[in-house]
Amino acid sequence: MVPTLEIFCCYAREDRPLLQKLKNHLMPLQRTGLITIWSDVDINAGVEWEKELKNHLDAAHIILLL
Repeated sequence: MVPTLEIFCCYAREDRPLLQKLKNHLMPLQRTGLITIWSDVDINAGVEWEKELKNHLDAAHIILLL
């Protein structure tokens, strides 16, 4: 079985529409379990955001800078 690749997306606030387009484009790969896409919009309320960000940055196989 192929391992899931984690993609960390880093973007400027004004590029949020581009991030959404990217996520829509990559959604078929995420649905099949080949990748996971993570960005700061995935941080839940009440979570220590700096720790969460660092954990995903350290675990990422691919880091995309928009």
